[in-house]
Amino acid sequence: MGSSASAKALFSELDVNHNGRLEREELCKIANETPFRGDVDQLLAMMDRDDDGTVSLKEFQLGLQNVKATKEQIDAIRAHIKPSKRKEEKTPKQNTPVATTAI
Repeated sequence: MGSSASAKALFSELDVNHNGRLEREELCKIANETPFRGDVDQLLAMMDRDDDGTVSLKEFQLGLQNVKATKEQIDAIRAHIKPSKRKEEKTPKQNTPVATTAI
């Protein structure tokens, strides 16, 4: 997988509400779950090229290119991110026996 595919996978993992855009709260996930120690507002300002307060996939990819992020760096960020609750909910649950009593 190339850096573009890695960036797309990272974007998908960060886009918790799956609306195709990263909001400030979703970018905070980077700060909370990875070794990133930058300013989230500066990160948003750098990546948000159309000034709508969110980051599209294209803006995200361009932002990573601007900082010359390598595939390995992007994959390292992905390795630190915890799966979202939404993705955890999609994991099939094992059937557990239910105790029944005869009446």
